[in-house]
Amino acid sequence: MSFLVDTNLLLRSAQWDHPSRPEANNAIQRLWAVATRPLIHNGLGMSARVALDEIQ
Repeated sequence: MSFLVDTNLLLRSAQWDHPSRPEANNAIQRLWAVATRPLIHNGLGMSARVALDEIQ
């Protein structure tokens, strides 16, 4: 499964002093939560290892 993430989201999360950094990190956290949430709870049902492999 592939995901498309706006590069601005990744850039903002990497810039320690950017005002949008907390929002970017929150968005990434939510994506992670959806990826590892069970299918019966509207997630993608990935294990943490599979989710990490997809990210890399």
